[in-house]
Amino acid sequence: MILLKSFIQLLLLNLKKMLKKRLIVYQSILLLLMVVGINKLTYAQNLIPNPGFERYTDCPSEDFGLYLAADWHTNIPWDRRGNGTWNSRNYIHTCDPEVTPWWPEELGDGIIGYLHHWSAREDKSLTQLVWSELLSAPEKDSLYYVEYTSTAAQVYFVPENRYVMPWCLPFNLGIKLVGADFDGVVDELDPIVPDMTAGESGIGRRIANTTQVGNCFVATGEERHLLLGFFLDDTPLEEYSCVGTNTYSEFGWAFCMLDNVKLEKMKLEIRSDTTICSKEKIDFSEYTNYYALPEKQIVWNDGVEGVERSFPTSGQYRISMITNCGSVTSNWINVTLEECSARVYVPNAFSPNGDTRNPLFVPKFSDDYVIETLRFSIFDRWGQVVFQTNDVDTPGWDGTVQGVMANTGTYIWQLEFGYVEGEDMVTKLEYGEVVLVR
Repeated sequence: MILLKSFIQLLLLNLKKMLKKRLIVYQSILLLLMVVGINKLTYAQNLIPNPGFERYTDCPSEDFGLYLAADWHTNIPWDRRGNGTWNSRNYIHTCDPEVTPWWPEELGDGIIGYLHHWSAREDKSLTQLVWSELLSAPEKDSLYYVEYTSTAAQVYFVPENRYVMPWCLPFNLGIKLVGADFDGVVDELDPIVPDMTAGESGIGRRIANTTQVGNCFVATGEERHLLLGFFLDDTPLEEYSCVGTNTYSEFGWAFCMLDNVKLEKMKLEIRSDTTICSKEKIDFSEYTNYYALPEKQIVWNDGVEGVERSFPTSGQYRISMITNCGSVTSNWINVTLEECSARVYVPNAFSPNGDTRNPLFVPKFSDDYVIETLRFSIFDRWGQVVFQTNDVDTPGWDGTVQGVMANTGTYIWQLEFGYVEGEDMVTKLEYGEVVLVR
């Protein structure tokens, strides 16, 4: 009897442990679903499937393999050989062991590239497009943003017997949004008129050695396909212009690499409230620079203009970005002012992407601090040290780990510093989070 009672107690104990473990698992799953839900609310959905040409139906190991990019279609013949002077590959992927990417790793594993092709017979620049069906229809009357990334293309130019990097965006490189009646049949002489062209769009510089080309539009709700590429144009070659550089007009072509196509609803979502010194200026360009637009004006609810500003009083503020298509307004942020002396400021985000804005993550001390010692450490989400310095003069992280660009995301920082106060040495320890964006 005693043995049976002990067995039952042991069985109940094990059952209790098992149920507790299951409860932890269920709680973890629920937490994961909540996080996923928050992410979906926080970031706008890209309506383009396979936006970075990462997925393929077969590895494009031959020239002119654009038809192998999953979810994309093209009217560029698979067997065309350019203008007869050289052969260009118009879909390149790292699945091919012969490929050594020359584009930044932030662009992923796939990229497309094709010619601005001038036909001497037709005396026109021909229609050459890729297109994809949207994942869902955009919301009617809402403001949307469309963008693609262009990067230099390395090709062998036979007439001059050398490799060249002819990054060029002819002004007739553009985008067209069409409805469900689009039949997917496009001819080289189709007179399709783009909704926006490179010459009319905004230019951004967020990723090293690349250019982001963007524009906005108000959705009708009928859009179902995005067409991207060169549209029929009869502008004489001698009058042809290129965005950023010159086209090789004597041969009637230019070559550009395109990647990371976006089509998403515009929004300005500032991540958190902030406490700042009363005279301190805060730069909000990391939010507004996400959009490369031909026109952009920044206005605050209290009438102040520009992305960099100080605040006169504590309170709620919001920022509006006025574009050529309409305006988009941020969430309200709570700003708390405090009178500061002997204070350290550590930014909550930085963007080491090759431009001159926020390239370093660096703590800043008020002038009344005399820093004698310093130890600045940064950790990834697994607790591994990615940066550490004792340099009092230049304690900045450039966003690399052993010479390689670190992944975007959230990192933990810890700052220990010693300063002189009167005749004493005072040591402080502060820590927080920083978001690396590109």
